[in-house]
Amino acid sequence: MRRALLYPIIMFLVGCQPVRLAKDQFRDDPVGAKIEWHPTWDLRSLFLTSDKIEQLEQNRACLVEQRVGKKTIRREIAVGAGSSLGQVILMYWGTLYDGQIKVVSRDAITQTSLINFNPAEQQANITVRPGDLVFIEGRI
Repeated sequence: MRRALLYPIIMFLVGCQPVRLAKDQFRDDPVGAKIEWHPTWDLRSLFLTSDKIEQLEQNRACLVEQRVGKKTIRREIAVGAGSSLGQVILMYWGTLYDGQIKVVSRDAITQTSLINFNPAEQQANITVRPGDLVFIEGRI
């Protein structure tokens, strides 16, 4: 009889247990953990030092980063008060890039879509400001 009464209580308690995946899924990803579990005043600080961000802002430039094999190429590109991503890519690449691009700014991380793929339109609608970080991803 007691067992019959305990069974619904145990099932209720088991069903109310919190899901514990969130912290565990970022165990090996310090940037993901910081985004998930800590206030972030400037998202760029997850990738660059505050001195580097300040230097880029003073130079009115962004930092473009591209991986080529195991080598990472970094180059500062002048953006003035702000330029379209398309303008930045033209200065860096010489033509619009048809792979994915991610822009890390103070308050947002924006990426070009691989689903609704239109490089010219997407790159025209994303603004890159001084201090921003631009990641050029390899083509799929």
